[in-house]
Amino acid sequence: MKTYRISEVAKLVNLSIDTLHYYEKIGLISGLSKNKRGYKVYTERDVLSLRFTINLKKTDMPLSQIKQYIDLFAEGNLDECYKLLDTHASLVKQQIKEREEFLKILNYKLSNFNELVEKKRDKFEELNSQRSERDL
Repeated sequence: MKTYRISEVAKLVNLSIDTLHYYEKIGLISGLSKNKRGYKVYTERDVLSLRFTINLKKTDMPLSQIKQYIDLFAEGNLDECYKLLDTHASLVKQQIKEREEFLKILNYKLSNFNELVEKKRDKFEELNSQRSERDL
């Protein structure tokens, strides 16, 4: 079975070693085995679990909720795991909907801004053209 040192895992998942230590301290990472030299090592399963944790974090799930999910999963309480993820998925969907609405507003503003810039550019070119004609 392939194992990874913490420095290797940090590179694989793009987190700092300090963050991995913190995640271990608060219980988001647990059950790591040790190699012959006494260093903690990560298995493929540990890395996959960590990637799922990172994805939950990217959806703005609080670390306390991620910890709750991990604990529920470890207990085999799949119904509660499902409820927790389902509730969070609903929240993420709502946030996406709100961001899409804001994106529409931003695009509208950008469109107006582009029109203003074009008008200003046209006026600038017209003034430069008039100056050039006077200089002749």
